[in-house]
Amino acid sequence: MNFIIQPNHVTMCFYLQEKLSAGKVGHEYILNPVTATAKLQRNCLERPLNSRRTPRLNCSIELDQIPLELSDSQYQCVVSSLRSLHQLRKNRQFWKWRPLLKVKGNARVWWQYAMTCHLEAIHESRKNSLWITVLKKARENVM
Repeated sequence: MNFIIQPNHVTMCFYLQEKLSAGKVGHEYILNPVTATAKLQRNCLERPLNSRRTPRLNCSIELDQIPLELSDSQYQCVVSSLRSLHQLRKNRQFWKWRPLLKVKGNARVWWQYAMTCHLEAIHESRKNSLWITVLKKARENVM
């Protein structure tokens, strides 16, 4: 027999306190604690506000400093994420021709896919070097 244990309020509070008391073990934060001052003003006129340009509440927030810190591991993680996003964007332009068949047994279809991808790059470069395209881009830059 399988029993499903439903945590009650006391056990959940105990669990959360235990996790919070552990502190920053295993965590690396980018943004350190920030101090700020906020000033809230309320427009208390006797007449009602008829204009949308006059705010009823005005709030101004001033931040002293926003300390940002990156460790080496965080920096490496950001760089690898950006590389994978770049590769994803690069591969996305060829998705429209990608065959839905497996590579094994469908070599002809996959070779056609490879040729189409390369020919598309050649067509784009030739299209950009035509006088019509050059004049069109020059007109767009001037206007």
